[in-house]
Amino acid sequence: MSRPRVVISSAGVFHAHPLALAALEGDHLAKFIYAAIGTRTDGIPADKVIHQRLPAAINFAAQYASSPTILAQAYRLGDGLHDRLSSRYLHHADIFHFFNHQGLVAAEAAKSRGILTICERSSAYPTEQHELIATEYANHGQEYPTVYKELVARHLAEYDVSDYIMVCSGYVERSFLSAGVPKEKLLRTTLGFDPTRFQRGEKTDNVFRVVAAGILCLRKGTHYLLEGFKRANIPNSELLFVGDPQPDILPTLEKYSGMFKHKRFVPQKELQDYYHQSSVFALPSIDEGFGMVILEAAACGLPVIITENVGAPFEDKKHGFVLPIRDPDAIAEALTQLYENPDLRQQYADQAYEHAQQFTWARYRQEVREAYRLVWDADKRSAA
Repeated sequence: MSRPRVVISSAGVFHAHPLALAALEGDHLAKFIYAAIGTRTDGIPADKVIHQRLPAAINFAAQYASSPTILAQAYRLGDGLHDRLSSRYLHHADIFHFFNHQGLVAAEAAKSRGILTICERSSAYPTEQHELIATEYANHGQEYPTVYKELVARHLAEYDVSDYIMVCSGYVERSFLSAGVPKEKLLRTTLGFDPTRFQRGEKTDNVFRVVAAGILCLRKGTHYLLEGFKRANIPNSELLFVGDPQPDILPTLEKYSGMFKHKRFVPQKELQDYYHQSSVFALPSIDEGFGMVILEAAACGLPVIITENVGAPFEDKKHGFVLPIRDPDAIAEALTQLYENPDLRQQYADQAYEHAQQFTWARYRQEVREAYRLVWDADKRSAA
């Protein structure tokens, strides 16, 4: 068989849609199984789409959890149900490609049938990631949910049963290599953005506006950005968050009440408008496998402030600033430099814009198709 049939399974939004399109364009897609409200399926034939509505409802409700523990338990329930239900569609597959934490039962069933398995991982190696986050919880006087230990164990079990692990950045790849995962088991791709949705626009006021988009939480370094912005104390400035907060960040948001503006999740067209009215994009994450919003902001003409634990491929003092994690003073200094040096800010913005243009979803889809060809050819050679 020259073209393997691929079943893709995702219980979250993530980059599931571009992944499914990649398989479709290569004439590989057998089924796209998803369980998230908000996941796009446009461009994918209806007969190839499986929407698992009960897991989707559970995962949607999880965003309203009142504590980190309830949030983790809700996702464990929703993802686990999605996993078990997904195993019903394995008869369509030569390759089963699933997102981490959402496919252990189905992957084990796939392996028993001789189906190739690929686990999609979009963050650092689980033990490293959770050590970073557990430290953050301790630093802020919060109890790290014990359920996360079970989630880590599930992640690692999925790696054991998978033939390959697809990682989305050099940062994620390095963390896996450091953990002893063989390089030949890793498939490296680079995520992208849609250049028809994110383009440059005109800023219409003189406010020095710092924008951060995505979930607000300890892992994203929301609290360090708030403190860095406070310490910078820039006149005629504004800090704008666009995204939904998680329970672990709520005490911090209350502490800094009145120092920032907040918009909950918005459509991409509206998000682009916020980028156009901003001066710099900031995402000082503790752990960020890639950060697609960084590409989108750069494509709208913004310099970026990120950390060394962010996977998006941007360079320090070329596209903005790449800073150590947990360093509000470094954030304050970077913001001050960009404010006081508009020419430098424009230079970084122009260079970030040009750099972002190479990382489109079209490029990503090509990389995925090449990965499928590589693993399929290797499997056929080993079977010969």
